[in-house]
Amino acid sequence: MSPASSPTLDPIIQVERYIELDYNDCHCWELVRRVYRDVWGVDLPTYEADVEDADAVGSLIAKHSQLWDEVPIPQAQPMDVLTAWVKDKDKPPTHVGIVVSRGEMLSSYRPRPRVDVYCAGFWGRRVVNCYRYSGDRPRDI
Repeated sequence: MSPASSPTLDPIIQVERYIELDYNDCHCWELVRRVYRDVWGVDLPTYEADVEDADAVGSLIAKHSQLWDEVPIPQAQPMDVLTAWVKDKDKPPTHVGIVVSRGEMLSSYRPRPRVDVYCAGFWGRRVVNCYRYSGDRPRDI
């Protein structure tokens, strides 16, 4: 069953596999890439920018827009990708996280990946878009 037709928002990602990774080895986009590869067998594009110059992260989805459909944040489902700004809300989003359950995302934000609430608190004011992958998936959930 594809996530677009999934009737529930039960967690599908084994977050324990990712929360002990070191940020230096797994920045936010790399974490999304790993989850997509592990769960669906999808190899998302990489980017070569310095992790500290994160402006490139927010533009990755726009560059590959044929692979993504924007959905309203309240309709987010597991495996959807959220974009967020961290320091400057007047710039494009510089951070991404992956929805793991209703209201929670897995993201790599120093010092290591963790699960955070994205609809309130720190991230609630910063999440700006939600995208659902629409490309081919070798493995479906």
